[in-house]
Amino acid sequence: MTGREQAAWFNSYVALGRAMGITDIPAALDDLRTLRERIEAERMVYAPSNRIIADATLDLLLGMYVPRWLYWLGRPVLLALCDDQLVTAIGRTPQRVWVRGLVAGAMGLRRRALRLLPERWSLRLITRRRTPTYPKAYTIAGLGTFAPGDAGATVPPPGVD
Repeated sequence: MTGREQAAWFNSYVALGRAMGITDIPAALDDLRTLRERIEAERMVYAPSNRIIADATLDLLLGMYVPRWLYWLGRPVLLALCDDQLVTAIGRTPQRVWVRGLVAGAMGLRRRALRLLPERWSLRLITRRRTPTYPKAYTIAGLGTFAPGDAGATVPPPGVD
């Protein structure tokens, strides 16, 4: 992103934060980066629940784009796109430099190839794709992590009372 684009994003989120009643929002982008780094150093640490949530999130992302039998290949790609601190906080091992380089190179090739293609005439919305869902419907209250056979009773992550 250019500096101008970063400033625009920052100003937009500052306005959103103020509209939400959030106080003590840093006045400058560099101040926000410093605050973020401090908070991440203090709070972005491993907990067993992080791994559970991260695994479910990775499966969700992979499920949108690749068949299940290719998840073994997709997980390292997704983890290579994350910074080491996040990967460590979810209980995974950061990807090797060559994997990160391979993924970055592949993304660069994709970017260049897309520039050569003609502009799309119509949108291909992911929301229009057929995806696996709940075949017998669901209720919002029934969604979540429950003990087997006990829909509606939430089960806290391990180590949380």
